[in-house]
Amino acid sequence: MARSVWLDLRSRKENTVLQEHHEAFKLIRQELTSPDSQTPQMISLIGGKVKTSLMQDIFAIKCIPGHNKIHLRLAPPHDKTRSPILLADCELHRASHIGKDLRIRVPGYEDQHILQWHNVPEELDASTLAKILYTQVVIPFSTIVCLFADDFGGTKGVAQILAYWLLTEWQKGGKGKRFMTLPPGTYPRVIILQRWQDAGATYDEKLATVAFLREVHQEVNTKRSGQIALRPLDAAGIEDLVKENFGDICLLALPNSAAEVISLHPYLEKLHRRILHESENVQILRRAAKISFTATHLEAFFSLACKHFANTIEESFCFVKASRIFNPPSVNLATHVSALLKLNETELHIKFAAPVIASAICLDSLTPQMHQFDAQLVFDRHYADALQKFNTTIYIGHR
Repeated sequence: MARSVWLDLRSRKENTVLQEHHEAFKLIRQELTSPDSQTPQMISLIGGKVKTSLMQDIFAIKCIPGHNKIHLRLAPPHDKTRSPILLADCELHRASHIGKDLRIRVPGYEDQHILQWHNVPEELDASTLAKILYTQVVIPFSTIVCLFADDFGGTKGVAQILAYWLLTEWQKGGKGKRFMTLPPGTYPRVIILQRWQDAGATYDEKLATVAFLREVHQEVNTKRSGQIALRPLDAAGIEDLVKENFGDICLLALPNSAAEVISLHPYLEKLHRRILHESENVQILRRAAKISFTATHLEAFFSLACKHFANTIEESFCFVKASRIFNPPSVNLATHVSALLKLNETELHIKFAAPVIASAICLDSLTPQMHQFDAQLVFDRHYADALQKFNTTIYIGHR
């Protein structure tokens, strides 16, 4: 169990520290048949005892509730598939406080990222920090995010969490696009799971989801009402806000049980297939958009996302930008392009200069061992701003 710990929050002296444990992904790499070619999809499960029970019943993962951390595991028997299933077991939000780290650090087994934007643990409680961490590090990598309503006191508790996520990102980005660094259509999908109380009635997923979204609407406007110059959002505004952050939201039923632990139930196999189907659909879209990462690249991006989170939460983690951290594009690109254009007459800019510049950009963008993103994403991120300073015709020619 301890070897699967992935992320944790601790206080060390006067600092709050994000602990990134490497043992979890090391085990996953050992279990995969080809980590350099297999492209995992990650399902994040956020909750408590009900979440733990479901992981045991449908994913055959033995878990101990109350670990108050984030564990990362490979779901059997997917180790040999093209897109293995990773399960992020999230209970970090359940911690009542940020514990002190008194251990002696062992090099190579973990990285400790000091939160530069939050140096005093008392400024934010442990649960709030965990929710921020979910949005900044866990959710962008996820294909599916499962929230267990019974572990949050009902759908109202989940609606409050979603409202917090949506409003935090709306205030930060202006239009609520937390996943703006991911191509449209590839955002993670949210599945809310709740025990169905009325065993004698037919569960209607569509009606239940509509009712839940009304709760989200109410929570969003309740939070906005306490802020100056923010008017309530109408139904269309809430719908747009959700679409700008998530691929879809649905409310599914869990079989009811008098105990806190869900007993084995025939419906669970159907639910298992549904979750895997939704995840695979997102993975197909990401594969088409060229943001389906191999296990090797995924591990590297995880670490870079942790470092980014420690430095700032004002800017979303950008996969394309992160891929060039160790080999960044030239900061003098505009100067070089300007010098080349001055050597040629204007009529030769399109016939000669533009092809030469485009060829150089193509070579520069294909750095060794880097994930090959869609060319448009790379151009827009690394080169567009520099080239826009020049003649519009040249800029269009490059695109």
